[in-house]
Amino acid sequence: SMAKQINVNVQERKPGKKQVKVTRSKNLVPVVIYGNGKPSQFGAIEALSFQRDVLAHEHALFSLNFNGKAVSAVVRNLDINYLEHKVIHADFYEVNMNVEMDATVSIVFVGEPIGIAEGGVMNRVLEELHIFCLPANIPGDIEVDVSHLNIDDRILISDLKLPPNIELLHDPDQTVVSIAVKVEEAEPVIEVAAVAEGEEGAAPVVAASADGKAKVEGDSAPAKGKETHEKGKEKKADKAS
Repeated sequence: SMAKQINVNVQERKPGKKQVKVTRSKNLVPVVIYGNGKPSQFGAIEALSFQRDVLAHEHALFSLNFNGKAVSAVVRNLDINYLEHKVIHADFYEVNMNVEMDATVSIVFVGEPIGIAEGGVMNRVLEELHIFCLPANIPGDIEVDVSHLNIDDRILISDLKLPPNIELLHDPDQTVVSIAVKVEEAEPVIEVAAVAEGEEGAAPVVAASADGKAKVEGDSAPAKGKETHEKGKEKKADKAS
């Protein structure tokens, strides 16, 4: 299905740990918007609706209504407090609508494989796909029909039918899903010692560059296919804010 661009209102806020706490106390999610050759900007989004939108459409293209302008952006990082099932911080990466980019899209498996009735089990090897296309062409998800699969059948990347304006960043021979014979085994009993958990929701520590400024790319068009790997490594000053 085609991507639904999600409209979100973003209020301005000041950076800093204290401001993050104040923001959360008002039922707002603190966010950072960076990229497209601009300095980082700090905002806050109404928590409940944003949580619903971002958890349901994490890979979507967002239209952020910020300072009277519509900013097209994708979520680059989400901090989630899993105990409370709450989004506590988000990083948005502003995109240039005229430049192709790497994106991640969820796979939706459609139908009941005929091999299941024969005693097979479906093995979902991939849950999402990495693609390269213009931001406006990022699909909401990619449907893969598995109803025709029998035991020992598989669907490969090369079997997927995608629009011509979307490039798949996968080996064509990679398996997406397969049907295997169900193996009945006795469950081994394993005793596991309790492990002390780290503090929930602790923000990761990210170093700033030597001059104290955020390291952000985006001044020039990225080399094709390189973007995923580079974007994930971007260091941003005061990321936790």
